[in-house]
Amino acid sequence: MVNANHTSEMRTYDAAQITLVVDGQEMYGFKGGTDSVSVAYSSDKVTADPDSMGTTVFSINNKSDGTITVNLNQQSPCCKKLGDICNSNKVVPVDLNAGTEHTWSAQAYISKLPDMGYGDNAGVRTFAIKAADLQTEYI
Repeated sequence: MVNANHTSEMRTYDAAQITLVVDGQEMYGFKGGTDSVSVAYSSDKVTADPDSMGTTVFSINNKSDGTITVNLNQQSPCCKKLGDICNSNKVVPVDLNAGTEHTWSAQAYISKLPDMGYGDNAGVRTFAIKAADLQTEYI
């Protein structure tokens, strides 16, 4: 079978269209050369438990927590906003729209202050946002 060209069906990616809003404030000043934002769910949706005879039981996992990782340039004013949220142990809403995917949580915490390094260039400040009931829809 010949692999058909589906280029006309593909959308154009534009990083400038990504918006991340934490506690009502849009984040900006991301670190170049790396993912600005990434999302990782903590658990598989389904697990399989096969026995030695090959009979398998599937278990649905209803856990939906995850981590949204934000890579900011150390000079971004948003570092202060996220640092203040972390230091106050404040629960916040998070909303990420990446064009073809929309991810959000109404209850999230920033788990720790980022590691900090100093050198020839402005460094990265990586904030890990732990989110409960993380939802993703494909647009």
